Amino acid sequence: MQALYTDQHRAHAPKVWLYKGAIAQAAEVPQRAEGLLQAALEARHDVAVINSDPTAGEFGPLHAVHDSKYLRFLQQAWSRWSQLPDSAAQMIPNVNLGRHIQHCPDSIVALAGHYQADGACPIGQGTWSGAAASAQVAISAANELMSAQHRQVYALCRPPGHHAYADMAG
Repeated sequence: MQALYTDQHRAHAPKVWLYKGAIAQAAEVPQRAEGLLQAALEARHDVAVINSDPTAGEFGPLHAVHDSKYLRFLQQAWSRWSQLPDSAAQMIPNVNLGRHIQHCPDSIVALAGHYQADGACPIGQGTWSGAAASAQVAISAANELMSAQHRQVYALCRPPGHHAYADMAG
């Protein structure tokens, strides 16, 4: 089977998250993908490494799935967050605004509560590049399947994104 992977996932390396109301060691860490990659190699799958440039500014197919304001938030979140005086090492929302509010906030603290569904999806310095690279793996896998080059393709995506909404991290 064709397996697609990127080592750029390592850029997203959260240390903590909120779990059952407490600060806990993050479970969505780079080692998860490394274990899956090792299993794919041991099973003798053909592993292709996908590399992308998350700073290129072109979101391509991501716009078909995600809201452009949300993508812009993800791209700029860490740089804005890290400029706050006494900002934490990770961006975890301390407010959740609720989606019934018609206005999208301007403050990065409020934006965290607007675009992050909960405290289990922290954003750090490398989150955007890791997530963008993971999305590129998924896009590449879809392209492989549509080209009929392979009947089965395994997209080893991390961060996985399976809890993400069209306009909210989860």
